[in-house]
Amino acid sequence: MSLILAGLRQWNTRRDRAVSSVRHHRDVVFLRLIERLNAYGDRDLSELRVLEFGCGYKYPLVAGLEPTVRSVTGLDVVPFHREGPLALAKAYAVGRKGRGFIHGLLEYADARAWYDQFQQTTGRQVDHAALDLHRYGGGAFPFPDASFDLIVSNAVLQELPGQLEAFASEMSRVLAPGGRIDLEWHNFYSWSGHYRDLSSGRELPWGHLLDEGRSYHRLNRLTPPAVLEAFAGAFEDMRLLRHDRQHRIAGRDPDFEPEEEDLLTPELAARLCDIPREWLLTRGYILQACKRESAPVTKGKASAASTPGD
Repeated sequence: MSLILAGLRQWNTRRDRAVSSVRHHRDVVFLRLIERLNAYGDRDLSELRVLEFGCGYKYPLVAGLEPTVRSVTGLDVVPFHREGPLALAKAYAVGRKGRGFIHGLLEYADARAWYDQFQQTTGRQVDHAALDLHRYGGGAFPFPDASFDLIVSNAVLQELPGQLEAFASEMSRVLAPGGRIDLEWHNFYSWSGHYRDLSSGRELPWGHLLDEGRSYHRLNRLTPPAVLEAFAGAFEDMRLLRHDRQHRIAGRDPDFEPEEEDLLTPELAARLCDIPREWLLTRGYILQACKRESAPVTKGKASAASTPGD
C-alpha cells in the first residue's frame, strides 16, 4: 500500500510540474516572444523560416511555433525526447553512471507528462517525428547559408562555452539577408543568476557574486555589454531589452518588476558596488538585432557543451 501511495504522490507531483511548466511556456515564453516579434519585425510570422538555437530536450518552443510560422527547426547538443527513454538516460550516464541513467529516465517521464498536459491545454497533438530537429556537436551549424529568416533562443547564451563571436558569425551565416535574431538569456548578475534553488538564494542574496554561495558550473558569467560586443561584428540595429520573471520588458510594460529589490539592502549594495544596480535587479536580457549586410569576421571557433543541458 505504501508503494502505491508513493507512486500516486510522485505521479501527482509530475503532473503538477507539467501543468506549471506548460502554463509558463505558453503564457511567458511563447506569447511574449510572439508579442516581441510582432512589434520588432516587418514581416508576417507565417512567412518566416525559424531556427531555435538550443531548443532543449523537450523542444517546447519548436512545438509551440510549428503552426504559427512557415517552418521551424530545432538545434541542440542534447538528445531529443522523441528518441525514446534510453537516449537521454545514456547521455546522462556518461561520467555519472547509474545515478545519471536514472535521472535521464525520470526526465523522460517528465517530458511525457509535459506533452500530455500540452495536448490538454492546446488541443493539439504533436507529431514528434515530423518536427525538424538537429543535434549539434560544435563548430559550423549543420545548415546551408541563408537557410532562415529568424533565429530565436530561450535561456541559452549564459551556458555557451568560450567566446560568443563564433556563434554570432554562424547565426549570421545561416540567416538570409535582412534576417533577425531574438535571443533571451538569464542574467548571471541577478539575484537568481546562480541557477541554484531559490531558497538558498534567499538565505544568501547574491551570494554567488560574493563567494558565499555556489552557482551552476556551466554558466559563462558574460556581462550584457560583453554579449553586445560579441554580436556587434555580425549584427546591427541591436536592441538590448531587460525583462523580469514574466518576460515583461522594462520601459515597455508598466508591470515590469525589478528582481527581489527588497533584498538589496544598503549593506549588500555597498558590497556589490562594482556591479551596476541594473544588472543586480534584472532577471534577464533579450538581444534583438538584424544581420549586417557586410560579411562578419569570425573570431575563434564555435563549440558546444559536452553534457546535456535543460
